[in-house]
Amino acid sequence: MRWAGFGPAAKPTDDGAYTTKLIPELDFFWKIGNQMNMTGQWKNTSLYAMLAYVASGLPSGADHFVILTGVSVPIAPWNNK
Repeated sequence: MRWAGFGPAAKPTDDGAYTTKLIPELDFFWKIGNQMNMTGQWKNTSLYAMLAYVASGLPSGADHFVILTGVSVPIAPWNNK
């Protein structure tokens, strides 16, 4: 018999990890390609940082903040002019 819970991965003993979550997010992009006077498609190279707060749906004791950082590199085969 399959448990009719929040989703196929949920178990009856789980503590709410499979619920819908409210996640306000703050995104920051810095176009370093423009700052470095790059030409062609490389002018769209960016650094990014995203900060999210998972406001609901996590088990007690879980960390509510998520930070994601990286570099966005344009790899499309066409050239934006």
